Amino acid sequence: MKKKKSMFALALIAMVLVLGVGYAVISGVTLTISGSASTETKDLDVVISAANPNDTTKDVYGTVSNPNDLNATIHVANMKKVGETQTVTYTITNNEDDVAAEISKKSITPASNEYFEVTTSVDSTTVTAQPKGTTTVDVTVKLKKIPLEAADATANIEVKLDAAAVQPS
Repeated sequence: MKKKKSMFALALIAMVLVLGVGYAVISGVTLTISGSASTETKDLDVVISAANPNDTTKDVYGTVSNPNDLNATIHVANMKKVGETQTVTYTITNNEDDVAAEISKKSITPASNEYFEVTTSVDSTTVTAQPKGTTTVDVTVKLKKIPLEAADATANIEVKLDAAAVQPS
């Protein structure tokens, strides 16, 4: 008798399951989930610095007036031979936690004049500062010809770099 009761209970459970699944299939209920997502926009937190800034005892040095706008100035003096070069290396620090910064040249003023030619290590390429990382950009001044007047023997060149947010690699 006990075996019959167990079989009957099992059959009853199976029938309820079949009816439930059948009802779900026939009723065709559609479940719709909707919502929205947003994020905050902000400026990229990237700063520039120069090694030995404002060291006027050297013939070449770099300065940075506002580190957050990626503008820097390279000062050169006392270049004596045609073809001589002087270089300042600027460090770009990316303070972001999860966004990389792609650094490129925006402008150089003056890029070149009668006496000096100015180039950067990002003239035709970019460098990337990974999140919480650093990268460098070299600015090089080359003497094209000897200035005959003292006023033309020095140059202050403004370098503007650009930083764009990219997915980190």
